[in-house]
Amino acid sequence: MRHVIPVAGRFGAPDRRSFCPEGNCGVGFESQEVGLDIAIVGSGTIGLTYGWLLSERHGVTHVVRPERSGWYREPFILRVTDRRKAADRRKAIGRREFKGVEAGERQVSAEGEFPYLPRIASDPEEVRCDVVLVTTDRRRLASSLETVRALAGSGHVVFMLNHWDLPSQADGVLKPEQYSLGFPGQVGGGRDGRRIEATVFPRGTVLEAGDDSRARRLREAFEAAGLHVKAQKDMAGWLKLHGLQQSMTVGPILRAGGLDGLLGDREEMKKAVLALREGVSTARADGANPRGSMLGRLTAIPAPLSAALLRRLLGRADVRTMVERHMRHGIEEWMAGYWDVVDAARRHGVPIPHVLEYEPTLAAFARGGSGSFAER
Repeated sequence: MRHVIPVAGRFGAPDRRSFCPEGNCGVGFESQEVGLDIAIVGSGTIGLTYGWLLSERHGVTHVVRPERSGWYREPFILRVTDRRKAADRRKAIGRREFKGVEAGERQVSAEGEFPYLPRIASDPEEVRCDVVLVTTDRRRLASSLETVRALAGSGHVVFMLNHWDLPSQADGVLKPEQYSLGFPGQVGGGRDGRRIEATVFPRGTVLEAGDDSRARRLREAFEAAGLHVKAQKDMAGWLKLHGLQQSMTVGPILRAGGLDGLLGDREEMKKAVLALREGVSTARADGANPRGSMLGRLTAIPAPLSAALLRRLLGRADVRTMVERHMRHGIEEWMAGYWDVVDAARRHGVPIPHVLEYEPTLAAFARGGSGSFAER
């Protein structure tokens, strides 16, 4: 049985046929005043925040497991720090009502609290959609793939998560033409019960580049909701390099006892840069092209200068907040990325002595024996 909770909202209405030239990418579109019908698999902080943003212009349904549907029957409170330009912000939150504001009294602000009651469904076979966004973390991806397979019969799937080699997992379930890759980097945050602390950055939504009408309409759909989209070629390679930012810094942060400890230890920061270099070499051996990428440039200069630049980057207030929240709520995902790099290096025969220095630290943390970080 399908369980649905409607969410109030005002939706635009672009012509659906411009996204699906054949006009048959989903059922019931003409009867709803929506832009696109979007299903989201993975309703944590990222999925809920993107759902909230997209729901201003589109019909959004969060597909959840039946045993979890009760959790989504009450509103979540999103405390949003919005760092976008005012013009983009107005597209998404300018007409939303703040918690505690009288009905009809609208405000535009860079920060506020917003209630979000997601529309949910627990039976993917009954969901009709144009697009499926998969925002689960990579540890839960395998258990979500049957749901994704069912939804792919209705809409195009976009995997939006960190993963060293996502096609190797997706290709066993979907045909290559049924999915594309992306990354939800425009949102960061954490959750405490029903309260979500979210930051919306000026940029960071990345979608796989394409010249077809589907790719163009997907990009337009995100932009209509006030999100900035970067179209990225070789998305699989980009994800390998992007994931190194977390997978190659989790060891240094843990060994230093936290982000503050790493920022204050120049030698440890230099070792982190050397590990990043080895990670970039591994990504290159695995098919990624680091030329022109931020990490490629960062790791090509002398280690002391790289360490100073990395220290400055990690010390920025917005980056620091995002890293600390991820370390509280998503550290296991970062650790899984570390082991992906180690496995790939061994497959390709890439020497990674500095990466392997952190193996005992991560192994001890996984066993629960570290006792040195955050909640331990």
